Amino acid sequence: MKHAPPTSQINIRKGFTLIELLVVISIIALLISILLPALSGARFAAQSLACGTQLQQIGRAQAAYSVDYDDYITPLVSNRNATSGQLSYDDLLGIDGYDGRNPASFVRNTGFQAVGFDGVTAEAPLWACPLDNAERRQPSAAAIAQGAFYPARTYSINRINVVSSGGGAITEDNAQVSPTNSVRGVSGNFRSLRYSDVTQGSKTIMLAEAVTLDIGSGGAFARNVVGALADSPIAPSFHDPLTSSFVRVRIYHHAKGSDGFADNATEYSPNYLFTDGHVESLSNIATVEDANNRSGFDFRGSMWDAFQ
Repeated sequence: MKHAPPTSQINIRKGFTLIELLVVISIIALLISILLPALSGARFAAQSLACGTQLQQIGRAQAAYSVDYDDYITPLVSNRNATSGQLSYDDLLGIDGYDGRNPASFVRNTGFQAVGFDGVTAEAPLWACPLDNAERRQPSAAAIAQGAFYPARTYSINRINVVSSGGGAITEDNAQVSPTNSVRGVSGNFRSLRYSDVTQGSKTIMLAEAVTLDIGSGGAFARNVVGALADSPIAPSFHDPLTSSFVRVRIYHHAKGSDGFADNATEYSPNYLFTDGHVESLSNIATVEDANNRSGFDFRGSMWDAFQ
């Protein structure tokens, strides 16, 4: 039978010495410093993936719209069903429920903006990328009194030039697509392309992930809000860091860890929805690398060209 050793032979540790405690704390701090960047990177990647998934859903909403409207992509501006003002392209996907919003959540705008449904009273989560933390401008006092606010819209549509057939004001009746070398997208004021008009849907951008900030008003306020026409379209030059508009390009992209004000506009690769419905995460320079002449704003042959 074994007997317990005398008490004098038992060495019981009741705690750490100061040196040992400092060593443990140092190890924990080192592990945290190693893990935090990895966790931050994983979170960023997950949010970017969510942005791309939302773009795919918007692409499906666009496709559903085209089935009901003779194969047309949503026009940038429309007067359809508007008793006053105009409707933006995201309005057209919302008022009929294509993007999942309840049409009853829209409020008729009668005086605070020249936009048909600028006073939405419900969130539009599909249009806000989780990485988009830009502050939005506020509606007018009259709009706020009606319960309206400005939900974020991260995604901008690839613009095409439109002219009036009679040379006057552009309307639903006389709008004609008139692509230029620098603006050859899919959607314009009162007129857009049909899906069948796009020669290479798998190579033509429809929507781009972009945070448009208004730097002219003395503050950094995003103007691309759901239901508003201001800065709704996007031109390829805004996604090309080699053009003379580079200062504006810098604030169109939320670069990782910089709130979009990075000197390197390619640090973050935005998501792009192509006309055939697929989404790619690309550096902005990749979207224009096949352009005829970027310095001359000739983007024929690039991913912004619906007539390749």
